[in-house]
Order: sequence, then structure tokens, then C-alpha cells
Amino acid sequence: LDAGAILRDKNRDALWDEMFQLLLSFKEQEGHCNVPWNHKENGRNLGSWVVVQRRYRVLGKISAAREDRLREAGFIFADAEAILRDKN
Repeated sequence: LDAGAILRDKNRDALWDEMFQLLLSFKEQEGHCNVPWNHKENGRNLGSWVVVQRRYRVLGKISAAREDRLREAGFIFADAEAILRDKN
């Protein structure tokens, strides 16, 4: 990898971590991680980020470490699972 690719990967990781922290803030306020698709948190489009995380899992593009972090936070990947959990 060249220096530019390494920098892009670090920036991508930092952005993911930032969005994950926003997800944790949302959970602290709302009591769940089922973010509406159009929700913004601190001016960032958290809802779209959540949709992308679910899509990446279906496509096999999310790392096991990130999936584990999301699950440990209470994130549910399947929309149907999220609906059932939030009703209980």
C-alpha cells in the first residue's frame, strides 16, 4: 500500500469510530439503536450510516470486529429483529 491508501484507511476508520460514538450517544438518549433512516446526530447523517452498516453486513463487507462492536452496543442488523425487540 502507498502512503495515500494508508491515510485513506485511517480516515475511514476514524469516521467509522466517530459515527459509532454518535450511535452510542443516540442509544443513551433513546434507549435503543434503532435509528430512523433520516435521523441526524450532531449534524451527521446517523440514520444513513446505520442503513449502510446493515447493507454492508448483507454484502459481507463489514469486519467481524465492527459487527461485534455494533452487536455489543445493542445494534440489530435485521430490521424485523429491531421492530420485534423495540415492541417488547
